Amino acid sequence: MISDETFSKELDNSLKRQKIKIKKRRKIIDKYLLFDNYCRDGVLESQDMLAREFEVKQKELKHIPSEFKEQCDYVEWFKKEYKGVVIMSIRNGGFRTPKERLDQILEGMHPGAADLFILEWNLWVEFKRRKGGIQSEKQKEFEEYVTKVGHSYFLAFGFKDGKEKTENFIKNRIRNEIK
Repeated sequence: MISDETFSKELDNSLKRQKIKIKKRRKIIDKYLLFDNYCRDGVLESQDMLAREFEVKQKELKHIPSEFKEQCDYVEWFKKEYKGVVIMSIRNGGFRTPKERLDQILEGMHPGAADLFILEWNLWVEFKRRKGGIQSEKQKEFEEYVTKVGHSYFLAFGFKDGKEKTENFIKNRIRNEIK
């Protein structure tokens, strides 16, 4: 039979390994302390398994370049490949204080706007990490809006994907101009 103290410590360690914040950990522990000892063993086993899976995923992601790095590589390639075509960054992500966020909104920042805009082609590009990157609801709304007004948009999962999608965009554009 496992004591409340031992159970709490072991469960807290598993939850810590999953990077769960202390307030949430305390709530989870309090909830599971109401369970009988038979159920507690299952809880510890399942939480330990979740912690191991989380750690494996974190290790995998460490070997994947950041969204920032992939986007920088893409912009560098783009500028070499398409000299004279302006590509610009739309800065609206990252941490901001509430005042900075408000100032940016007043200046015209639009939540969900894509990371890059290629003016000459009316093309918006949203970058995501190769693995694990997801498009937010605001980004989906932005994509829907820009395509509705006649612009193009694509989601790039890393440099290689962005490069391929750009090359396909150009090929399709040339095909349409020939028709």
